[in-house]
Amino acid sequence: MTAPDGSDGAAPGPVPVQRVVVTHPRTTAARRSGGSTARREIGAMTPVGTVFVRTLVRSQLRLSGAVLAGMVLVIGVLPIVGALLPGALSVRVLGVPLAWAFLACLVFPTLFGVGVWYVRHAERTEQRFIDLVERG
Repeated sequence: MTAPDGSDGAAPGPVPVQRVVVTHPRTTAARRSGGSTARREIGAMTPVGTVFVRTLVRSQLRLSGAVLAGMVLVIGVLPIVGALLPGALSVRVLGVPLAWAFLACLVFPTLFGVGVWYVRHAERTEQRFIDLVERG
């Protein structure tokens, strides 16, 4: 049966509502949805993205070179002392040869300390890069 207005009398269905998300550009929702310009540049490997990646790699190489140079100096001392003072490394300290004591008390703790320092700086470099990419 039809209603006086000409309709079939059934209640109209729900009208679909379009949802719109409004965010400020500095919120995490805005960063998640579209991604930053820098992230898109890196993903597409445009010239700008290549510069971003090259800068990160260059800073990591600089850090690695500093660690390598420092360790060559620390570890390189033992053969130099052995060459200049051949009898010095045969001396015993508490029954242990001086060369072994030198390794145990100086070289290995230095290696550990440099390793910790390197990891902290490498993580800091990567975090700065991520912050740059997220901002840009």
